[in-house]
Amino acid sequence: GRETLRVRQSPETVRALSPAMRVAAVLCGAMVLMLHIVRTEAGCCDCTRRDGNSCRDGSSKHRRKRSFCTDQKTQAECLTAGDNHWVGAGTCKWTCKSPSPPPPTPPFPSPELESKSEDL
Repeated sequence: GRETLRVRQSPETVRALSPAMRVAAVLCGAMVLMLHIVRTEAGCCDCTRRDGNSCRDGSSKHRRKRSFCTDQKTQAECLTAGDNHWVGAGTCKWTCKSPSPPPPTPPFPSPELESKSEDL
């Protein structure tokens, strides 16, 4: 199973930080949260058309490495072959039923804590 480490800071600790440090702490926390929450789905991207162990390019007669498709972990990366601009559109296809999840909304400090810190 998955284990999640949760760290909670007391309101007193948060109020003791300068406004710039609170913003930095929130941004760092949001980045860590995004890295842990964004799920990837390996094995969901593959060639639209195969040619041996290669993919047929979607817009030319070239063959492309299959890994250009299979290495991608999200639907957006899959559809662009990982932003490899030389790989034609339609070379890779997303095969999983569910789309890759959107990035999580980063947490923000509550207005209550913000208003209390301004009174100090």
